[in-house]
Amino acid sequence: MLEAIKALPAGERAPEEFHSLTTPDVLKELRQVAFGITPKDQPPHMPALDLLVEAGDLQSVPLLKERASALDKVEEYNQPGAGAIWRIEAQHDPQMLLDVLASDAWIDFGGSRMWMLDKAVQLGLDKRRIADAIIEFSTHVNKNIWFRGELVGLKREAIRLGVFQGDELPDIKVPPTRPTSGPAGT
Repeated sequence: MLEAIKALPAGERAPEEFHSLTTPDVLKELRQVAFGITPKDQPPHMPALDLLVEAGDLQSVPLLKERASALDKVEEYNQPGAGAIWRIEAQHDPQMLLDVLASDAWIDFGGSRMWMLDKAVQLGLDKRRIADAIIEFSTHVNKNIWFRGELVGLKREAIRLGVFQGDELPDIKVPPTRPTSGPAGT
């Protein structure tokens, strides 16, 4: 896996299939790839950083802060959702995940609340607390036109993950999913 990650261009994202292959024994080497092969005045090697963030690698936080400061992009690395530092730290203080999931904050990184929902389940948080956070977010749906669409996706995912039973948020209709296999048009 490490050789494949190194071979990816520094600005690309890590393939999602690699997330489950990231084990504690490769974190040190991933840190070396993320921060050691790109100059300090450039962003970290993103494929390696993606895996460190998904693993919640706290040892990457000081390295990220140092790099962010050198790039004058501290806010970019810290903001909820897109911020790598925030994503790492939220995995070690899951209340952060639930607080932002429930909030009316506009998060300008696609799928951030979906990431929070998935990560909260992955971390084993109480499903009732996760459901409550999504229900709280639903109270903000009229504050931003995009929130309704985001809420539809969250409800669908919450049902799939067993966080919702399906009868929560009855005003939010989840269209049926289309099959993704088989020849087109069948």
